[in-house]
Amino acid sequence: MAKAKKETKPAAKGKKDNGKGKKKPAETVAGGYDVNDLAELLDCKPASARIKLRAANVKKEGKGYHWETRGELQKVAKQLGA
Repeated sequence: MAKAKKETKPAAKGKKDNGKGKKKPAETVAGGYDVNDLAELLDCKPASARIKLRAANVKKEGKGYHWETRGELQKVAKQLGA
C-alpha cells in the first residue's frame, strides 16, 4: 500500500529579514566625503584606503570615516601619501 503524501507549504516568495545574516551597509551621511572619495584620490580600493587610515591612526567619526570639506579630505590624502 502506498503512503499518502503530506501536504507541503508553498515556498516563501520573500523572506523577512530577522536581523541575522549579512551586515547592513554603513549609513551614509548626506553631503561631505567618505572613504570612497578618498580611495579615488589615492587611486586604490576603499578597503586599501581604510587600511592606510588605520595605519596612520586617523580617527573615525561615528561608525565610519567622513570629511565635511574637500580640503579636509585632501589633507588626509596628503597625510597618507597621495
